[in-house]
Amino acid sequence: MLGNVFVSVAGYEISIELRTTNDLNKQYSDIVFNLTNEAREELIQQSIAQRTAALERDYKKRFEELDAAAEQKAIARVGRLAITKPETKGIKEESRLKLPNGDSVVLYVDQVVKYDPYSIYLFNVEADSGSKGLTILDAKLFSIDAVTKQVIPIDAAKDVPARVQPGQSIQGAITVLDTAINPNNLMRLQVVTDKGIVEAKW
Repeated sequence: MLGNVFVSVAGYEISIELRTTNDLNKQYSDIVFNLTNEAREELIQQSIAQRTAALERDYKKRFEELDAAAEQKAIARVGRLAITKPETKGIKEESRLKLPNGDSVVLYVDQVVKYDPYSIYLFNVEADSGSKGLTILDAKLFSIDAVTKQVIPIDAAKDVPARVQPGQSIQGAITVLDTAINPNNLMRLQVVTDKGIVEAKW
């Protein structure tokens, strides 16, 4: 009897001719194919590339699922906030940065609005009507230890317009988790502009 078997292993196509025999000395239980070092290294690299590609596909899928879950959680949180009555506390702190050319930048911290577990600090930045306006580069919130006076940066999400036109007052907001705030400490809001830094403390 004569037949053929075809085997595909790691990109290698192997064709084997089979013959039947009654002679045990002519029978084979194992056939070993010896590869050169170059071929072996290429085979290893191919295996690594295949494994890496599979891992990348798996991670990409997981990240996509995480993004979808995070978006759904955020939507649910918005719904919860919409039916929650906030607690509002007035701050009413004003600070003015006088520029060398005589212009002024005014920072006014109005209030903090609390939606458990978030605190939203509302503030306004105003540029003199005679100025050329200014660009807001960043807004930062700090906690100041009442005893040691150590200044502690607070992780926060911020929503601040990038540009303040002459004579315009824009409103910004910084949102933090309540757990990041020590009620016994002082607070400092710092707004960084292309004209300088203006800050308020309360």
